[in-house]
Amino acid sequence: MIDKKRFSRNSFPEEFKLVQQKFDIYMIQTYDLRKKQFLEEFK
Repeated sequence: MIDKKRFSRNSFPEEFKLVQQKFDIYMIQTYDLRKKQFLEEFK
């Protein structure tokens, strides 16, 4: 079990921001890909 108070985002904000950015980029790319595939199916 993770202690949420100790494991807060403020503990290591820089690392967290980097991970968050990478994750956001990944999510956007994945979303775009899915959208394209979805639209292709309906042509």
